[in-house]
Amino acid sequence: MIRTRTAAALILACLILVSIGVPYVAAADTYTISAVAGIGGQISPDGVTTVSKGETIPYDIIPSEGYAIEDVKVDGISVGNGFRYTFKNVDADHTISASFYRLTGGLSVESIPSGARVTLDGNYRGQTPITVSQIPTGTYPLSVSLAGYHTYSQDVTITDGVTTVVPTIHLEPIPTTSATTTATTTVTTTTTTATSPTPTATTSATTTAT
Repeated sequence: MIRTRTAAALILACLILVSIGVPYVAAADTYTISAVAGIGGQISPDGVTTVSKGETIPYDIIPSEGYAIEDVKVDGISVGNGFRYTFKNVDADHTISASFYRLTGGLSVESIPSGARVTLDGNYRGQTPITVSQIPTGTYPLSVSLAGYHTYSQDVTITDGVTTVVPTIHLEPIPTTSATTTATTTVTTTTTTATSPTPTATTSATTTAT
C-alpha cells in the first residue's frame, strides 16, 4: 500500500510539473571534455572526448622539442604547468587547454681583428664583437668572415637560459701575391774581325710572381 501511494505521488508530481509548464530533465549519463593545445605541443587525448558520468580520465600535456609548458587551464582556470591533469568523477562538461613557450639562449662572438660578419644558420647577425639573445635552442653552423681573411666556421649549441661564449676567434690573413724582378745574364758572342770573336754580356730583367 505504501509503495502504491509513493508511485502515485510521483506520477501526480510529474503531472503538476507538466501542467505548470516546467519541463522534466533526465540526468545526463555522458559528458564531453574538449582539449585545445597551443603552438609548441599537444594534449592527449586531443579534440572532444565523450566520458561517462563518474568516470576518471587523465590528460597528458606534451611539449614539442625545444618548447616547455607555460600554463594549463581547466574551464578557464589555471592549474599550473604540469605534464598531466586528471578529471575525477566527471559530472559535467569541461575544457582543458595548454600553452607553450620556446626555449631560447644567447651567443657571444669576438674576433681579432674585429668587425667580422657573423652568420648563424645562414642568417646574418651582425659584426664582432656581438652578443645575440633569444635564439631558439639547438645546434647551428656559425660562420665568421672578414675581407682579406680566411672564413672561420664551426658548429655551436644554444642551451636554454645560457649565453654560449665562443672563444676569441683569431682570423688568419690570406697571403697576398707580389711581383719580384730578378736580373739574369746571358753571354753572346759578337764577331769583330774575321779571326778574333769577342764575347759580350747581355743583361735582361725577368719578372716572377711570389
